Amino acid sequence: MPEHAPKRVAVAVQGGGAHGAFSWGALDRLLEYVEQGKLIITALSGTSAGGFNAALCAYALGFDKNQASLAKNARQLLREYWMADAADAPFSAYSATAKLWHDTFNSWNIDSSPTSILSAVNNQIWSPIFYLQYDWLAQVLGNKIDFDKLQRQTEPPELYIATTNITAGRRDIFAKSAVTLDVLKASACIPQLFLPAKYENNYYWDGGFMGNPAITPLINHSSDVVLIQLNPFSRDTPPYTAMEINNRVNEITFNSSLVHEINAICAVNKLIDYFDALAKTSDAAAQAAKLLPVNRVRLTRITNEPFMRRLGYASKSVIVKDFLLDLYKEGWTEAGKWFDASYSSLADTEPAPRPAMPAATDTKKPGFPADILDTLLSRKNIIRKRHTAN
Repeated sequence: MPEHAPKRVAVAVQGGGAHGAFSWGALDRLLEYVEQGKLIITALSGTSAGGFNAALCAYALGFDKNQASLAKNARQLLREYWMADAADAPFSAYSATAKLWHDTFNSWNIDSSPTSILSAVNNQIWSPIFYLQYDWLAQVLGNKIDFDKLQRQTEPPELYIATTNITAGRRDIFAKSAVTLDVLKASACIPQLFLPAKYENNYYWDGGFMGNPAITPLINHSSDVVLIQLNPFSRDTPPYTAMEINNRVNEITFNSSLVHEINAICAVNKLIDYFDALAKTSDAAAQAAKLLPVNRVRLTRITNEPFMRRLGYASKSVIVKDFLLDLYKEGWTEAGKWFDASYSSLADTEPAPRPAMPAATDTKKPGFPADILDTLLSRKNIIRKRHTAN
């Protein structure tokens, strides 16, 4: 038994194709701490492969309040998914090339291989309408989660899956009560490979364009949010080759919404600090601070940017067991480093209750800007379902 109450964290899991095995390793290490009674995961947010990881974890932990007793099941479920992914994924020229490339050059970065260059050219010419839409995700993920049970779970962690609504031009976030296999497919719908996914009257692409991952839904669940990051923020040298440029464009594009969200959260933190400083000498400021509808959020991350920089863009499509296990080991190691550095400063209590954010008056009718507003302003882009008791 731990000497202290378990610390409470919300986890945001970035997407990145096969690189999501890094997140598997990080989550496995976090779940080990949950199993030891040192952590409680209050909520998970994920996009694309990060959404798969988040959904599996949330599903396994959501059957009982005592997460420590369920963490072992969650770890097993994640391992089963990734190993099934390696075993059952359809033939891929990327994966076949990566095996040969690694054996020859001891590297998983195949961006300069003929296979990757030819594929990059094809993506500029051919539409996915000409590609066979093989539903391998249903085979490797669909039988791991009972989505009806997932939707009806009432115990933490909450779950949020980000998608890009290309009909309305905004991000839609699916809460646990609305998450289905089709929602996870929509969150991972890469437009160069898959036809747009349809949900009700809207069409969707990969959630990474507008939320990779979405952090805002997590801030009411915990004072501490840890980001499992796959796409590096920085690089020491500029890209020169076409593949390097393509890779950097992908990284910046899929990090842009995350950067904006981090900036917004840090701006709110500074506002809270400002009111706290005024409150020391002003009763009016102290009262005003109590009316703020948000709490301070501490952001930390689990990543290894130097390692991820070496992998390249094409390796996100490499589904090879040895590669996935290499990524897993890196994620597991980095999560341990994060725990050692952050554990003592994590909160073990729920965030203080705050007044509800008032609805903006211009969201009562459709149009600009109501149609694209995000959660805290309109609450219309978090999709939930109400379930009746059996």
